[in-house]
Amino acid sequence: MVEKKKKGRAIRFTCSETAMIFYMVGFIVAIKACVDLVDLHAQALALNNPGLASTFVVIIFFIGFSLFFSFLAFAFTNYQISKYNLNLMIDRISNPNFIGWIEINRNKRIKFQVVETGAMGRTKGLMDNNLADVINDGSCTVTTPCGNQAILVSDFLSTNLNLDRIMGKILIKKHFGVIGFNAWGWAAKHGKVKLSVKEKKQHKNDEKKTAEAVSHG
Repeated sequence: MVEKKKKGRAIRFTCSETAMIFYMVGFIVAIKACVDLVDLHAQALALNNPGLASTFVVIIFFIGFSLFFSFLAFAFTNYQISKYNLNLMIDRISNPNFIGWIEINRNKRIKFQVVETGAMGRTKGLMDNNLADVINDGSCTVTTPCGNQAILVSDFLSTNLNLDRIMGKILIKKHFGVIGFNAWGWAAKHGKVKLSVKEKKQHKNDEKKTAEAVSHG
């Protein structure tokens, strides 16, 4: 019987969750301060000191105002992280059963995901809100600034992109002129085009001049 792999969480504690804990600690302390100020306000009224009582009310208002805008700053930042799925860039993946996707779609937009790995390099995720499988052949794994391993994926391909192969293809095209001004000469040299007698003679003369230039150079 094959034991099913336990999924668990990809990231043990995200930065958003850690920030929430810090905020809650500060929030609880501020609420305790407000409760004490309310008691002092009642004591000031009992002592017939309305000026001191109003001062406590103003301080309570300032603390509440500060807590409200502190929450807005916290919520806005974490909302942007969740909206654009930036956890791959800032949170360290702690579960080895997960890996990152850096997706490049047809609209030339980049998206980030943390996806589950499967057998034979299979990874599952979403591409433009559609379920998609991409095979990680292990030929090219990139590393994010926080140390996460990720693969480059595209909705053009069912396997991960390889930067080395892409660069090699560009260099081959540049060297042999598959797409460029050397394309005709490369094809003629390897007998890929039909030449007339005059063109063959001209081509040989060009090769001879090139050889002489190289030898004299």
